[in-house]
Amino acid sequence: MTEENVNKTEEPKETILTWRIENAHLCWQKTGEELVSPTFAIDWLNESSWNLCFYPRGIQGEDSYTSYFIAQEKKNDTVANTGAKFELYLLAADGSKVLPENPQGFLSMKKHGMWGYSRFISWKTLMDENGSRYLPDETLTLCCRIWCEYERDMEKKKELVKLKAFARTRIRKEDIFQQMAIDLDESRNQKIGELKPILQECPIAKFIATLGETSNHKSLTIGIDVKKNEKIKSAVCELVLVDEERKALFWKNKYAWHEIIERENMVLSSHFPKNSEQYVPEETFAEKCLYLACQFVFTTGSTTQKIEKDDYGNNLDRFFEQRLSNSSGVKQEPSCLTASEALKSLFYDPLFHDATIKGRTAEFKVHEMVLSPRSEVFKKLLSERDRNTNLVQINNEDDDTLQKVIYFLYTDTIPDMHWEVAKKLYKAAIKYKIELLKEKCCTFIKKNLSSSNVSDIVVLTKNEKDDELKEYVTNFIIKNESDVFNSVEWSIFSKSNSVLAGEYMVAKYKMK
Repeated sequence: MTEENVNKTEEPKETILTWRIENAHLCWQKTGEELVSPTFAIDWLNESSWNLCFYPRGIQGEDSYTSYFIAQEKKNDTVANTGAKFELYLLAADGSKVLPENPQGFLSMKKHGMWGYSRFISWKTLMDENGSRYLPDETLTLCCRIWCEYERDMEKKKELVKLKAFARTRIRKEDIFQQMAIDLDESRNQKIGELKPILQECPIAKFIATLGETSNHKSLTIGIDVKKNEKIKSAVCELVLVDEERKALFWKNKYAWHEIIERENMVLSSHFPKNSEQYVPEETFAEKCLYLACQFVFTTGSTTQKIEKDDYGNNLDRFFEQRLSNSSGVKQEPSCLTASEALKSLFYDPLFHDATIKGRTAEFKVHEMVLSPRSEVFKKLLSERDRNTNLVQINNEDDDTLQKVIYFLYTDTIPDMHWEVAKKLYKAAIKYKIELLKEKCCTFIKKNLSSSNVSDIVVLTKNEKDDELKEYVTNFIIKNESDVFNSVEWSIFSKSNSVLAGEYMVAKYKMK
């Protein structure tokens, strides 16, 4: 464990330890298994070292609760004689202090080498309201106040010196986002898609859709065939059912992956009560095609952790993104930025900007010297701008895509990359002649190409006239012709693009 002296001051009497656990909803520990914080070294308390210990599913015999303790790293009897007091609590999203839900099950340090509660707060309570109350930004904040009450000099009324120490544990996660088409004109079982982690060849789940109909109502059954994977310690699967244009939301639900059995069937119908998890409105079945969007977030149990010098809040990434634009007046420690970090800082804090790019609703302050060398199109737009207003109007791009393009020109990175973003940025890269962005999007598309989404790229390469990517797609289709041509997505695609679909279906014979 990382150990660092966090309290070097003369005769302090109180320290508050704050431990943030990022992605805490993915805690995989079973009953009796703990997650341990980095080590806090407290000089004033006989130079002792401490760890906070969190049991997401409780200690043995308390599996209905989480358990939370503070433990001395090396048990030292001299500490027990100092009169040290401990208060354990967590911080809610509004900053309020949340004390143990059930104070029973108290354990003393002398007997067990730790102090705290075996029944701290139930996991169900912790996850209520999708974790928004106790897990803002999916981060659990646990605190411990340590003080020596009887040593205070009450006659001289010395103020208690208050110190703070911070630590963070990040549960590493991977996101898989998949959109699957459901043809409502097809009543047979439709294999609509599968989930496959990036570094694994075999899918961990396959999705099947079946349309049913009785005399008075229709139903849609979504089946999930799960293949258990020992590498996945914990996961959350969120499913969303939308219309073909991705505008109307018909159904949404979230599942803990360990609760899904080998074959799970979810029957959806307007026949169920409106407050039921299985209810969908009647207009759902008036569509010709639906899309089932699946976001699968999982961890393999890998973590990183460290002691922090300051309070960086729940989301460390967001903290550093906003750092330079923070106007709170808090003094920041001096640091030496690299050239790439300096350019990134200009994006968030556009000091000395000389132009404004106006999208449909948003405006972006930019620097001509950054954008012009990286894109011939932006160079032309900026050189021809009105010098009185320094404004460049771009109406043919949605604001989110435009922001990501500008961000890439400053940083060479693409935040929150997934399939739909890759397609939009690929088209934007060609439009604005940003070759590196095009290459990165192509790499992502090739890596994530599947039988269920290849029709998207068939259309994309036709519209953008990209021969290199078209050749890759053609070879993929030939290699996986059975899966591609029998997929629901290809069936829907070929109905509206029969000529284009036919070109690819005979491509195998043309290459002979």
